[in-house]
Amino acid sequence: MRSNLKKYLSPALLLSAISFLTAAAPVKNDMVELTAFLHGRSEAKFRDSDNNKLVALKPGTKAIVDEVKHFESGNYGVCLRVVTTDEGKSKNCFWVHHIPRSPTIRFYNVAMSDSDKEVMLNAWKTSEKVDTVIDLKQSKAVIDAKQVERITEAKTPEAGQVSVVVRKTLAIPVPKVASEKAAAKAAVPAKELRPPSDGIDAAGSREIIESTLKKAGEMNSINSLMAPTPPKDPCNGACAEKTLVKEETCTSKNSYLQKEIAQLSTDPTAIVTQLLAVDRPSKYIKDNCFNEAMRSSGGPFKYCSPGKRSYDGGKHSVPRACLSKDLKKLTRNAFDLTMNCLGEFLTNDSKTIPVAAQNYFFLLAQESGHNPNAVSTKNAGGSSQLTDPVDEETGRPAGAVSYVNRVEKKLMLSFLSKKNDPLCSPIQQVLNQGMGEGLGKSCDRISISKGNPLLNLVYGLAYQKYLKENVRAYVTENPLNKMRTNGPFSRMQPEAKEYFESQVGQWSHNTGGGGMKKALMAMIQEYSRSSNRVIVTIDDAQAALKDLKRFVRAKTTGRKVEEPTSFWENIQNRKSTIEKNAGGGSCAVESK
Repeated sequence: MRSNLKKYLSPALLLSAISFLTAAAPVKNDMVELTAFLHGRSEAKFRDSDNNKLVALKPGTKAIVDEVKHFESGNYGVCLRVVTTDEGKSKNCFWVHHIPRSPTIRFYNVAMSDSDKEVMLNAWKTSEKVDTVIDLKQSKAVIDAKQVERITEAKTPEAGQVSVVVRKTLAIPVPKVASEKAAAKAAVPAKELRPPSDGIDAAGSREIIESTLKKAGEMNSINSLMAPTPPKDPCNGACAEKTLVKEETCTSKNSYLQKEIAQLSTDPTAIVTQLLAVDRPSKYIKDNCFNEAMRSSGGPFKYCSPGKRSYDGGKHSVPRACLSKDLKKLTRNAFDLTMNCLGEFLTNDSKTIPVAAQNYFFLLAQESGHNPNAVSTKNAGGSSQLTDPVDEETGRPAGAVSYVNRVEKKLMLSFLSKKNDPLCSPIQQVLNQGMGEGLGKSCDRISISKGNPLLNLVYGLAYQKYLKENVRAYVTENPLNKMRTNGPFSRMQPEAKEYFESQVGQWSHNTGGGGMKKALMAMIQEYSRSSNRVIVTIDDAQAALKDLKRFVRAKTTGRKVEEPTSFWENIQNRKSTIEKNAGGGSCAVESK
């Protein structure tokens, strides 16, 4: 294919063939390629109730834009004339829904010579050997046979449209992207009917099971960020998994999560299915340690059946869910995926991800025992025990959830977009879905059907990033401390700085950013008056952390003093207990 292109195309167009750009605003005569399953419809109406579905268009479908409708939301209806199958010979075009900020369509502007355009079209026609259009009249047989590739999807808050990033080498020329302003001007806004909530309209959802997940697993094993060197197994495989897969007896009272997992996993597009389908080799915590952490109570516990919004203000507790094989695998894979995809977002340094994973693991072990439906008496919910209290002055939620929605969510989506790893698409999916704010949406923090524990873990990690950055701003990077030549934090070694920031950030999960700031400021004032109070090494930082306890106690108001005062100490005790019960030694997975 490339040799043919060299024969016909200019060097500039050949250079552009090594990459592709996605135009936010499609225009007539754009050439497009689908990266996910989409329904082709007879009209630009995208509600579930619209009975206008004609075909299912497979990933890799190539087509030309015949018509565009621009909706008030900023989304588009795009009518595609397929060029890669016999369906393309029809005069009909198929309407699909396009969301610029969560695209499933690659757009290539055709502002090129007719000869270059012809070469590009010929390349498309000859590169596809399998029909890319499924006639829905015959789709049931195809679906039952599971003959097509599986994709992962991410739903946007307003539209439920599929979004997937597919890594693919494109052996065709990719011209310049169409002008977004020109396209938006040419497209007349129309009233948008609410698109379907099922993303790909459920067409082909059961068709797409095996191959992409297999490819994703292969990519995971070769991606240096996503897949660290496989760990040494001190048991030679004899004990690492035995404890983890040992299931508790499920009864009618404690099997509620296992039943929900089984029900949800019949949907191949559900987060549960995606997390259970692949054994991810990138682990930072030993299996026995994970098992021991989940056996701790972490309660009380609530259950939110699918569709329920709130757990009724914290009432109606249920027993801890039985630790079935599925629940443990779901929880384990959700944690690994979060650290594999967002570890560097938390640390800014890939080398420190293993340490950050340890810190986050033991924080969650203390907070919830990694049980996804743990709920505190203060309505903190889920694995990371997120809260979203109402501000007394504004009457609006003003806790961790609302902060992540307001600030960190966009940053994480941008980070994942640049990372461009298809294995991270479940995280993009839960982020696009988002987490509801306030007590009225408390089920968003614990419900399996809402994407937990993955959703809760991602939001908890983002909040940890914020708390760690607070410590940096207050202490380790504080200009006032740096100006003092002999100030208490002016000469910290890099490893001591990283350790202190992460541990105080961990502690701040309980005290809150504001509460910890008061304690740190009091510590700095006292330490500055003594030339002996200088933190340089990790040992110095550990001593300072032990001493910080009295400052937290002194500055805690309006709540039980002992809980925030001893929170960091309790994490260390929980760490020691888990490591002891898991067989001794560190819970960290060792690289070869």
